[in-house]
Amino acid sequence: FAGNRPNVKTNQSGYIAGVRSNTAYVTNFGLIATEGPVTVEVTLLNKLTGAPIGTRQFELTANQSIIQPDILRVLHPSADSGSLKIRVVEGTSVWAYASMKDLLTSDPEYIPATPVDDQ
Repeated sequence: FAGNRPNVKTNQSGYIAGVRSNTAYVTNFGLIATEGPVTVEVTLLNKLTGAPIGTRQFELTANQSIIQPDILRVLHPSADSGSLKIRVVEGTSVWAYASMKDLLTSDPEYIPATPVDDQ
């Protein structure tokens, strides 16, 4: 993928389904600001109902990247699975992704956010 080609833009949400954090897996979350300063809201959605159960905002400067280890525990201390909703609150765009790591083998699975227009 090209890091300068965002997958979540203003007026869009990005989704990463099926993230887990338990004794077998941990999900880390990453963002790259592709065009300029940006504020991004990340929400953990309940695995059964889709209801929001935890939210956090991240602020990035132009071309900054961040990785948030164990994003589920950051968003909700007892959550073990769900989906992430990523939304640009201020600014233009980001590249958003998750890395779900198998704790037995240490193999990561890279999952880019899927963009959906908010209309």
